[in-house]
Amino acid sequence: EFWFYKRPFKDHSTRERSRSVNKLPMASNQMKGSNNDDIQSEQSYRDQLKPLGKIRSVEDFFNYFVFLKEAQDMPREIDIFFFRDGEVPMWEESPKGGIWITKCKKEDDVDAMWESLLLALIGEQFKEPNVIGCSLSLRSKERLIQVWLKDASEQEMKAKVSIRMRSILHLDPKSTTLYFKEHQNSIKDGSTMKNALGYKLEKKKKEGETPATQNNTSEALTDSKAVSELGATSKAENHQKRGRDLRKYSQN
Repeated sequence: EFWFYKRPFKDHSTRERSRSVNKLPMASNQMKGSNNDDIQSEQSYRDQLKPLGKIRSVEDFFNYFVFLKEAQDMPREIDIFFFRDGEVPMWEESPKGGIWITKCKKEDDVDAMWESLLLALIGEQFKEPNVIGCSLSLRSKERLIQVWLKDASEQEMKAKVSIRMRSILHLDPKSTTLYFKEHQNSIKDGSTMKNALGYKLEKKKKEGETPATQNNTSEALTDSKAVSELGATSKAENHQKRGRDLRKYSQN
């Protein structure tokens, strides 16, 4: 299912006013302070999150996709989501989940990257049920492409998803940093990117390896800040197969 969200314009004079709209009815007068503010903020976001249409087949997908504008022609401060049916693109809906993020470079073909990721989801090329959707965020100063996880507690699974994401988007492992953030931390920070951890791929030598066998080294995700290994050992696969043999995908 496609979703659309436009970030509300907020300046100093309207910030508090915008937080007060669409308040939820309180079940108890004892609900005060930050919890009340969080509920109001969550409700405001949910009210402005608009479903664009359900996708039950490849044909349905292209009927919607052909009418989407290119990223350069879209307004800024918006988010486009593509999620499994029954899932909602909200941190609060997947409290154990998280999100992989790549910052698109100026020279990147964002439209081609976004299309590749959408087709990968339709074709189940992540081969991971925890991958529930993806999103394209267009900001005034940056463009972000994200992959959402329902449950991010398994480190090896999380690492494999990031490796697959790099392959699908043709990201250079030597120069590209992927960022990850758990939804619980996003809820606390009120932001996906703030305090997100950066990860890079590096070659890890196997024990007893000689220079002649270094081409067979496995790839592991390492935290570019804390340099802590996530534990992934699988190699990035080739770019996903695209074309007419995409099977129908009724779960989006």
